[in-house]
Amino acid sequence: MRPLRPRRRGPPGCPECGGMLLYDSDTKTYTCTGCGRMFTREELSEARRKIFEEIREAMSAEYEDEKEKMYKEYLKWYLSSKKE
Repeated sequence: MRPLRPRRRGPPGCPECGGMLLYDSDTKTYTCTGCGRMFTREELSEARRKIFEEIREAMSAEYEDEKEKMYKEYLKWYLSSKKE
């Protein structure tokens, strides 16, 4: 029988400061050891989703900028080859 690997559902640590989260089974909350913020499972999931969306948007904008730059460079090269 294979040992089960732990499944990660997002980045480890506190979404606010990156500190380690401790789970309290009595209150069913996660508490950050760095900033002291407490999260329910739903709050933690929502905070991580927002972080992923921000990263995705930033990467998408960066990709579009790079694509535009490559397009302009190609157009410049193409037009310069037509002049010769």
